[in-house]
Amino acid sequence: MHLLTTSFSLRISASALSARALMPLLVLTLPVVAGGGAPRDSVPASAVTPTARVDSLPLPSLLERAAIAAELHTAISMRFAHWDGVPNLDFRALFHTYLEQSLAATTRREFTLASLEFIAALHNGHSWFYDTALREASGPRVPFTARSVDGVWVVDRSADPQLHVGDVIESIDGASFETYYRERRKYMPATTDRYARFEWLAGDYDSSILFPLRFTLTLQGGRTVTIDRTHGPGMPQDLQPTGRMLDGRTAYIRIPSFLDPGYEQHALELVRQLHDATSMIIDVRGNRGGITPIHLLDGLMDRSYRWFRHMTPRYTGTGRQRQYVMTPASVEHPDSTLYAGPLAILIDVGCASACEGLVVSFKDNGR
Repeated sequence: MHLLTTSFSLRISASALSARALMPLLVLTLPVVAGGGAPRDSVPASAVTPTARVDSLPLPSLLERAAIAAELHTAISMRFAHWDGVPNLDFRALFHTYLEQSLAATTRREFTLASLEFIAALHNGHSWFYDTALREASGPRVPFTARSVDGVWVVDRSADPQLHVGDVIESIDGASFETYYRERRKYMPATTDRYARFEWLAGDYDSSILFPLRFTLTLQGGRTVTIDRTHGPGMPQDLQPTGRMLDGRTAYIRIPSFLDPGYEQHALELVRQLHDATSMIIDVRGNRGGITPIHLLDGLMDRSYRWFRHMTPRYTGTGRQRQYVMTPASVEHPDSTLYAGPLAILIDVGCASACEGLVVSFKDNGR
């Protein structure tokens, strides 16, 4: 027997809103011990294709799958804070369906897809199921992102020289691209379909699992592009903030992510460098959050602002009989303003989590 070098894990949103953290997450790591066969690391990853690596991943035993399901059920029942967002969800029936699917799975991928579907039914963008080993074995990310505009999928970023920004994707391997998305929507843990359409390709969670290694896109006008994920690194992640003067008077600062505290520090340094501008644009489109940028908020705020209250559930009994532990909202008085001039903040559907935590205060107090 050997311990897998990677493990399953679950993240559950355990608070509705929180002061200076936005979304506390319960993180469970669910190790799996598998018996039989040679250890996964006995063959170098570079010596086999992604398909071979996926096929070689061991399926957790029946007992292990039952244990993982029990862990998921307990974590969600006792810690999930967003039942009000799924008022008609029959959680008991959902779990029974998941248990049946997970115990009947014959491959690692089948088990993970069943788990993804189970968690996605909570319709919460902060609650995810991870199978790190499967994601790593499935190859690099899809080398493009596309936005759904009135049901039409338009490429907005591409690392493939054959696929250009503005191309309209009509089909994948002969099937409607819109239909392909809808068939996989059930695996996406998003609160709304609008955000799921953004996250499906822009996110880094499970797009590699949901796409084949090789596929052909048909574009509007009939041109075809074959994507081969066995070659190339996939879509690069360029998350460092950038800034410049647009016309000698207006400063423009682009902040793609708050995942690393260094991104906020870099953004603050750009604000300091460009603070003499007569106006400033902060672009957080597509910023999927991370660590709430409190210092950046204070650096751009020229007046008092309200901060969030948060509610954490406390359960009694075996059902979802719950009370909420409340932390009251506060009023913050920034004392480290770096820029107090006219300010515009650009957002889109991709601004989520800590990004929302940044912009909502400016909207709320009229800054």
